[in-house]
Amino acid sequence: MSWVFNDTNELINLLLFLMPGFVAAQFFYLISSHPKPNHFGQVIHALSFTVVGQGGGWLVGQTGIFGALNKNWLAGAEFITTLMFALLLAPILVFALNNNIFYNIAKGVPAMEEPSNARAHMRQYLSLREDAVMDAIADRVKSNEG
Repeated sequence: MSWVFNDTNELINLLLFLMPGFVAAQFFYLISSHPKPNHFGQVIHALSFTVVGQGGGWLVGQTGIFGALNKNWLAGAEFITTLMFALLLAPILVFALNNNIFYNIAKGVPAMEEPSNARAHMRQYLSLREDAVMDAIADRVKSNEG
């Protein structure tokens, strides 16, 4: 691997750059009811979280929030802010996905009251199935009586 990286500092810097996104992606899958995609899809999601986290860290550095323009702004602080932005994005995305916010924005309709999570779908399925079973039993009873 020496032909890719000249020294270990470059590898460590690359890992520190990518790590907040991968941690945030795993946190997203941990708190979300959505199924995990294949490995390639997980890497793409992690890179998306990395871009947003790095953008948030850059924004903090440019605006001076939390004293970022101070001369003591360390690489560790940049890592912490990018990790913070990426980890804050995960629950926001889970909330938006469970409440169909992106879908409704795309459709141009107000948000639906019932979240689109697995429990809601299961409740709806079971109630429909229960109604169908009760209708079938009622039909069977009527046919036996007649």
